[in-house]
Amino acid sequence: MGPTDQVKYLGVRLNWKGRAPMPHKKILHDMIQEVSHAPLKPQQKVEIVRNYLIPKLKYSLTLGEAHCNTLKAMDQQVRQAIRGWLRLPKDTSIGFIHSTVKDGGLGIPCLLTIIRVEKGKRLERLLAKETPWMMASLDVGGLI
Repeated sequence: MGPTDQVKYLGVRLNWKGRAPMPHKKILHDMIQEVSHAPLKPQQKVEIVRNYLIPKLKYSLTLGEAHCNTLKAMDQQVRQAIRGWLRLPKDTSIGFIHSTVKDGGLGIPCLLTIIRVEKGKRLERLLAKETPWMMASLDVGGLI
């Protein structure tokens, strides 16, 4: 593998250093454009974002490199698209978009929140394992 080569493994791009940065904002923009141009009703577009788009991005964002500002910008992209599809005013509260359907919202998960929670859960599960290599790395101070 050369210094500029990249390999995609389980949805995450890797280079010679490890995880390579991915253009998450561009990927989300392209996905939203595809949904926008589809001949669907606005509510169907929202359901596609909620049930397919966000979960698809969640995996690569959790395992890959995602900066906090990138996640905020992606959340703004999603909210802007939903406001456009449903013809909601610009002053529609963020709580309406991100609250659950049961509570009267649209049920769109906030990427910033769910990615942080998922990364925390992964780290907790990793630290809870008591394998010999994990104990050795904790003794050396590799993870904490």
